[in-house]
Amino acid sequence: MRRFVPDILNALPPALLAVIGFAAGGAAVALVVGLLPRQGAGLEMRQIRLSVRPDSSSLGRPAVPDPARRTVLPAPTDTLGSPGADLIEGDSLAVLVEALRERDLEMPVDDVDPEDLRDDFHDPRSGSRTHAALDILAPRGTPVIAVDDGTIASLDPSQGGGGIVVYQFDTSGEFVYYYAHLEGFAEGLAEGRTVEKGDVLGFVGTSGNAPPGTPHLHFAITKTRAPFLHYGGTPINPFEVLH
Repeated sequence: MRRFVPDILNALPPALLAVIGFAAGGAAVALVVGLLPRQGAGLEMRQIRLSVRPDSSSLGRPAVPDPARRTVLPAPTDTLGSPGADLIEGDSLAVLVEALRERDLEMPVDDVDPEDLRDDFHDPRSGSRTHAALDILAPRGTPVIAVDDGTIASLDPSQGGGGIVVYQFDTSGEFVYYYAHLEGFAEGLAEGRTVEKGDVLGFVGTSGNAPPGTPHLHFAITKTRAPFLHYGGTPINPFEVLH
């Protein structure tokens, strides 16, 4: 029996032996290669699945931005003051002040004497800023008056730095009047509404960052950068216009 297989093989022609040997050897190699690489590939694929996170956009959901990278949009106007950018100097500023004086603007707070105003337009504020407005002290609840004919550009009740505020365009859209730290709006006031000089817009208060014990109106005038753009204009000293 031990010699049975060799005897049979020896009786076969050499060409047939070569074919049988090649087939047997190839099958053995295929068996070894088929077992070992597949195990290695399986380990590699598992490593890939563990190390790569799916793109959230491929799941049909928008990626959530890192909170540290979210852009915080600034308020339209800094009610504590302005860094003084885009200020108009010399004769140009004087011309604007004179043009507003000729309009005979209404005092923005009811029953306030112009002689009682104090020029605090250039008072320093934090961050190398200046006040760029006029603070008018008055009892809480005193009516705040539209200084000129025009349109309500924007109402902001958000209680930010300026608190409850009103932006008003003049009729040309070239000037903006800004009323801040209000106690509240007048009834029926709305954005886009036409107002006349002397109309009540709101009431003196301490909303926003105003000192709680010092009710006042923070009043500002700006020359717009573009018609009917209510923020980012050039500050004009209200004291020089009203006094």
